[in-house]
Amino acid sequence: MSSIAQKRTFHIEAFRPELQKQTAEFIETVWTDLGRPLRRDGAGVDIFSISRTYQQNGGEFWLAREGEVIVGTVGIQVLDRKRVLLRRWYISPEKRGMGIGSKLLKTALGYAKTHSFETVWLSTKRESIEAHRIFKKHGFVPITHLSLSYETDLYMQLKLN
Repeated sequence: MSSIAQKRTFHIEAFRPELQKQTAEFIETVWTDLGRPLRRDGAGVDIFSISRTYQQNGGEFWLAREGEVIVGTVGIQVLDRKRVLLRRWYISPEKRGMGIGSKLLKTALGYAKTHSFETVWLSTKRESIEAHRIFKKHGFVPITHLSLSYETDLYMQLKLN
């Protein structure tokens, strides 16, 4: 199957509570593949309560799926009336380079714009070079620091207005 045909096999949908277990398992697998075990009592606590963390506070969380299988995620977590965090942007390693990450990112940024947020922040690891390239392509710029407790070492922001 050509990569063009493969790009068409996924769809983006908003998270639903009945997908909580499958979503958490997907994210745990991604973290394990990155060599970072996910701590349920630390930076990973949000993935076990996605509706509460994202959707009930004015944000949203999306899944990229091939059929019934989750192949990517992204969330917008509201900080205040003007600022949001882009979180949990993960793509299955075998599905990278197929446009899934860009589609998820566009979906999340479109949501932030539509809901009149002014700034999108994110935090990531310095070694995630390909992710940095994609973030920069979408207008994110590095900033020196965010007051977040996440286990990351690179911070970026995008001004929407």
